[in-house]
Amino acid sequence: MNIAVALVAVGLAAIVLGRCAWVINHLSWRHRGRPYPAWLAFGLSYALLAICACGSAAQIVVGRAGAGDWLWLLASAGLIVFDRRGRVAT
Repeated sequence: MNIAVALVAVGLAAIVLGRCAWVINHLSWRHRGRPYPAWLAFGLSYALLAICACGSAAQIVVGRAGAGDWLWLLASAGLIVFDRRGRVAT
């Protein structure tokens, strides 16, 4: 495995993990105007997003990745980096 490729994969996963950690850290059920199940599902979806980022990066690092792993990491990191909405807590 090329070390530069592994660093790019880990860097992309770090972007996704950072955003997931930020969102999950700022979740507050009392300040959210939705029922508890919707709030819980939103938090769990970000946890699953973090798990998938780690899995894709791990497959790339060990050399068993397909195009889907790269596309998923690039798309997820791109959506986070180029998000034009304001940074408000959810």
